[in-house]
Amino acid sequence: MRVAVLPGSGNYTWTIEKTQLALITGAGIVMTKTDQTYRQPEVGSATVQATDVRNPSHWGLSKVVISPIVDIFFAVSPREAEIGTYLDVYLVMNAKVNHGKLPENEVLELCN
Repeated sequence: MRVAVLPGSGNYTWTIEKTQLALITGAGIVMTKTDQTYRQPEVGSATVQATDVRNPSHWGLSKVVISPIVDIFFAVSPREAEIGTYLDVYLVMNAKVNHGKLPENEVLELCN
C-alpha cells in the first residue's frame, strides 16, 4: 500500500506506530511483517504519520488496517510490451473488513 500526502513540499518523514506489525519506507510504502511461526502477515491496525521536512508543523495521520488476504489475481491491463522492455502487471489483492474492501491508496491531508 502506498500512502500519499497533499499538499506539502514533497519531502516527508514517515513513521508508523506499531513497528512489530509493519514498516513504512521513505517513499510512504507500507510493508507488512510476517509471523515466522505461521508464515502469515500479522493482523491489526497502526497509525502512520507524515511530517513535512521543510515545515514540521505540517503533518498528517492515517490509520492503516492489515488484514489477511482472501484472494489475489491479475487485473486487466491495457498495456503491451516489446521484447527486451518492461511490462507493468497489475496485481489485485483483496481482504475482507466488515464485509467491504480495503482502499488501495490513502491520501493524508497535512494539518497546520
